[in-house]
Amino acid sequence: MKFKNPPKESSELIYEGISLFKKNKFKNALSVFDKVLKINPGSMIALSHKVASLYELARFDEALKCCDQVLQKDPQYLHTLFYKGLVLGKIGEHEKAIDFFDKVLQTDRKHVLALYNRGVQLCKISKYEDAVKFFEKTLEADPENSNAMYEAGRALAKLGSNKESLLWFDRAIKADEKKSMSYYSEGIDLTKANNHQQAIVYYDKALELNKNNVKALVAKGHTLDTAGFSHKEVVPLYDKALKIDPKCTEAILKKGVLFERVGLYHKAISSYDDMLKIEPENVEALYGKAVSLNSQKKYHEAEFFCKRALNIEPENLRALGSMVWILEHQKRYEEAMDFCDKAIEINPHFFYTLSYKGKLLYDLGRFSEALVYYDKALKLSPKDKRAVYYRNKIANKFEKLKKKPFPIKF
Repeated sequence: MKFKNPPKESSELIYEGISLFKKNKFKNALSVFDKVLKINPGSMIALSHKVASLYELARFDEALKCCDQVLQKDPQYLHTLFYKGLVLGKIGEHEKAIDFFDKVLQTDRKHVLALYNRGVQLCKISKYEDAVKFFEKTLEADPENSNAMYEAGRALAKLGSNKESLLWFDRAIKADEKKSMSYYSEGIDLTKANNHQQAIVYYDKALELNKNNVKALVAKGHTLDTAGFSHKEVVPLYDKALKIDPKCTEAILKKGVLFERVGLYHKAISSYDDMLKIEPENVEALYGKAVSLNSQKKYHEAEFFCKRALNIEPENLRALGSMVWILEHQKRYEEAMDFCDKAIEINPHFFYTLSYKGKLLYDLGRFSEALVYYDKALKLSPKDKRAVYYRNKIANKFEKLKKKPFPIKF
């Protein structure tokens, strides 16, 4: 007997529902599975995942009814047997829940979640010794399962085995820290791929496992900043990291750069000073402080700190660019031009120095040369507003000159 394939739209909706479920959007997932069941009432996948969605929404009575619908059609449907065990456990039917986890384990004796949850239910009925055995079996199947370690520790504490209990808790903490770092690493890869939304999900997972994961806190802050979130949402993450590790230089520097960018120069300088207390020769902090001082019109101090940065790293493009900017603000155009030319010699394709040279040439009234450098800069960053503004300003000057009548001498 040949069975017809389910309608195409039904299978597409199932994938959509499962995707929503994995993102913890359980109401949306439930709605999608209901749509599938209208199209294809016999879909076991949709019905079983509807059970899971109802369970996550704590709608246990409805979940049990759906479980029975699935198990009437297929008494060995593993996914639903497992969820029925979970639902029964939630409503206090602990021994019945154990029976359903046993049914799962008859088919798959290494089913990690069934082993773990059987242990949890044994704890609920005070069978702590048996529970520890199932947590140990869980760890045979999944050696890094920190939940099983924690529960084993709790069960042993109930049995009065405090030393052994503490050992399990220590193992659990180390496992969580390790798992937290793997989520953090995944988040970093997603950030590099500009998938900021998903990266934040992974940083949150890392922080759920280890709220003191400084790297995850800083990375989440940086990702939110890159994605355009307000500094008011970003700075608290850096502050949390600094409460855990007051010498976290990455958090200190990123705070300074962020404050500088939003015009909070006094706070930026404070962050850079904190950095320089830890690393007195940190070039990024030195030229960052210089830029913030320059924005406060403290030109001589700004020049002093920028020169300190360049004494340490004479070819640092950001420090050279900062010196150009500081000198330009003091209308010391020829000196600024020397620093600009040095930066261009080091890297002829660095947008900021090309743009700075365009501005210096503009300030000196050398418009045709300025136009050349702004065009070079805009090839590298076509949407830079400042470069576009000055490039158009110069182009308009030339246009006006063309329209003026040529003066006739007699």
